[in-house]
Amino acid sequence: MDVKTILLRRTAAYLAGRSKTLLTVLGGGLVLAVGILDHLTGTEISIAVFYLVPVALVTWFAGRCSGLVMLALSAMTWLITDWTAGHVYSHPLIQYWNAAETLGFYLAVTFTLSAVKKALEAAQMYARTDSLTGISNSRAFREVVNREIERARRYSHSLSFAYIDLDDFKSVNDRFGHSVGDELLQLVAKSMMGSIRETDTIARLGGDEFAILLPESGPQAARYFIERIRHTLSRDVQEHGRPVTFSMGVVTFVKPPLNVNEAIRIADTLMYSAKNSGKNSVKFEVLGQMDAPETSFFPAKFDEAPQL
Repeated sequence: MDVKTILLRRTAAYLAGRSKTLLTVLGGGLVLAVGILDHLTGTEISIAVFYLVPVALVTWFAGRCSGLVMLALSAMTWLITDWTAGHVYSHPLIQYWNAAETLGFYLAVTFTLSAVKKALEAAQMYARTDSLTGISNSRAFREVVNREIERARRYSHSLSFAYIDLDDFKSVNDRFGHSVGDELLQLVAKSMMGSIRETDTIARLGGDEFAILLPESGPQAARYFIERIRHTLSRDVQEHGRPVTFSMGVVTFVKPPLNVNEAIRIADTLMYSAKNSGKNSVKFEVLGQMDAPETSFFPAKFDEAPQL
């Protein structure tokens, strides 16, 4: 990756993390700078196109409303600069016509950029979302796990990873049809979403296989939360009369894994071990040695909220 690309990405990331108010103020400063330059160049050289820079930046990073404010400020600045530069027109209305034409052009650019960004964000969301269940897909999950591995490596946190497979899911499709199978997968995703913490991430990796990331969770925390999720899943599928159980593999990394592929491979192996041992069970494994014992803060019953 070349230096120019790195700088552009870092600049975009910086601007994306700033507040709308700050971006609007920065955009206003750019408009003022362009206005001063426009005044200094006089009437012979037109630099009206440069007013699009703050309009485009603010629209993209702060949204359409802030962009509209910026385009109004840009058009007004252009008009004032045109006045002070002493531009002579054959008719006084020509100046206002030019201002309205400039405003219209900026308006078209603002709405176009806003629409493009919304379409891009929607495409990115769909690319990272499982279309059937609405939860993260494999691609999005891998991105989250990679970020969490780097964070765990930086702050020396434990993290746990679970791989979940529905036992006898094929029989549901064969007996009731694929539409019922799809409804079951949606039920499983919804049930897990209601059982995890805000910091956890679940994903459908494909077919009837799901994964859960539990950041900053040691062996005891992982065991508690996975058993709670398993309890909720079993209850929900029984209430809907679906003859499935769940085989799970859960690995806790005291020290972070090398990469997401290693985490998935180990948890997947544990899941298949649980399935080959008679299904409807969980296999736990801890990799690494805890420096200190985990503090117990979990209630005895799964329906009680843990005191985090």
